[in-house]
Amino acid sequence: MIKSKIFLFSFLGFALLILAVPSPALCEQIKENVWFIFSDSQTPPDATANWKQVTLPHIWTVSETKISDNGWYRFQVNIPPNTDEHWVVFIERISMNAAVFIGQHYLGDGGSFEAPVSRNWVRPLLFKIPKTFIHAHGDVIYIRAFSSAIDLGGLEHVYVGKHSELQPKYDALFSYYILSSQAIFYMQLALCLLLFGFWLIRKKESVFLWLSAASLMGAIFPLNMFVRDIIISHHMWEWIVQTSIGWLNWFIFMFAHRYLNIKRTGLERIIIVYALAGALVLILLPTNQLMFAGTMWQGGFAILAFYVLFVSAHCWWKSRRWGHLAWLIAIFSLLMTGLIDWVSILLWQLHGINNFFVFHLGTSILILIASALLLERFLQSLKSLETVNQQLVGKIDALEAEDKRRQAVLDERQRIMRDLHDGLGNSLVSAMALSRNEDNAKSELQEVLQEAMSEMHLILGSANSLVFNFEKALVFIKERTKLTLLASNIALDWQVEAMLAVSRLHDSEAGMQLIRILQEALTNIMKHANASKVCVVATVDGGMLTLCISDNGQGMLAAKQGHGLNNMKLRAKAIHASLRIQSDTSGTSITFLLPID
Repeated sequence: MIKSKIFLFSFLGFALLILAVPSPALCEQIKENVWFIFSDSQTPPDATANWKQVTLPHIWTVSETKISDNGWYRFQVNIPPNTDEHWVVFIERISMNAAVFIGQHYLGDGGSFEAPVSRNWVRPLLFKIPKTFIHAHGDVIYIRAFSSAIDLGGLEHVYVGKHSELQPKYDALFSYYILSSQAIFYMQLALCLLLFGFWLIRKKESVFLWLSAASLMGAIFPLNMFVRDIIISHHMWEWIVQTSIGWLNWFIFMFAHRYLNIKRTGLERIIIVYALAGALVLILLPTNQLMFAGTMWQGGFAILAFYVLFVSAHCWWKSRRWGHLAWLIAIFSLLMTGLIDWVSILLWQLHGINNFFVFHLGTSILILIASALLLERFLQSLKSLETVNQQLVGKIDALEAEDKRRQAVLDERQRIMRDLHDGLGNSLVSAMALSRNEDNAKSELQEVLQEAMSEMHLILGSANSLVFNFEKALVFIKERTKLTLLASNIALDWQVEAMLAVSRLHDSEAGMQLIRILQEALTNIMKHANASKVCVVATVDGGMLTLCISDNGQGMLAAKQGHGLNNMKLRAKAIHASLRIQSDTSGTSITFLLPID
């Protein structure tokens, strides 16, 4: 089971990431004596142009009346010409792209200046200054800043210093904003696909679908942070980013209702209308109003986030389940990071105050915790399903055992019926034959009936393996058969001593089945064969017992075959033996073959 340590580690990781936000560099930060001019020139404007002095950070929508998307900054630097290592220009943030010159020498840029302009709104930029471009009396750094109509425009923090001092600061900022955003994007996208797959398996569990949609929307904000070059207009891109934040809040709201088993259909419909109406209004607004309006629209979702926080706290307080507590912490982290970014963007837009962004961290924490909670629920469902399956298997085993018991009872009944037919039936046949012969004494008939009683005892005793005795049963069959055949004037050749040495026949099952086969064969001869001689011969050779029962009668072609023959075949099959029958007008031969190894 997933332990409560999961969300604790996630919360600590979030705190560490917040602390990892790089502080402003301590190297030579450029603030004062900075000059600015709006100009569409692609090379540094002449010093005689209408430059005005400004202070960094310098946000155009706050400090200037924006008359162009292209502006230039210049400031003086004194770089030692005999320095041992390269010096660099480090731009912490610019809105939206920059190109850097030292004097009239081009150092580099952040990408395309054609619409849609390359996006470096949180991407730090670092440019090396070749030693050959440095002059002893000082140099002028020019920075071209370019933005679209939707961007704020301007330059925030610029540092000039040694490469060894500024590279670590650049790496830290790049890792926080770009590399971490990429990692969060791919993680959110993978979770989106995974959760969607779970929903396809269990479509009744809509929580998987809502969280999958939230994860997809949560991936857009970090995507907005690291993607530099886009293939659509800035207006459309910004609309997607702004609305994705609103959709994220809506999907989380729907997920929370289903995860916490809250049914408020009316409220859900109101939120749907608000979300759709806001998205429609934003796409229709002019480009320069889109970001500010989007920020206001998201403020309404902030109220919704407080509602989700309240109901989550209420559910946890009632249940005191650790899963509800984990979800409460997750929604709290999302709310706090969202408020930090929302306030930061407002301050940036209204006053040009520097800011950093943490909302992508909050979304990743929430999606991870929520996914872990759903995974735990899924595993619990599987465990419950396995328990039910085990119970069903137990019931099936019990039913199968009962079925086997009933089948055993049925088999035993059928065996007794065959024994009655083959054993007691033979005795009754003998008694009937004696009763038709007036010359037979009454005492002989009584003897046959006594044998019938003995046969009945044999049948009843066969149900208990401790009672059955193969040798005694074989002697009993011989004596009874001799008497019956003698009454019918039939000669008997009896050579079965070889069977007494076969240990398998002393087993109640194999021995009893052979006795019954022998009884049935002799009964059929007396009833149907019209024979004058019967031979019963047993031999053992090569691990095989062969018992041959033959007569010189009229054969079975003219006789009616009844249950007796089928019973003999079934009995042979039951002990893995075989039965061969040959019959013609000169007589019948029944050969019984039994493996004895």
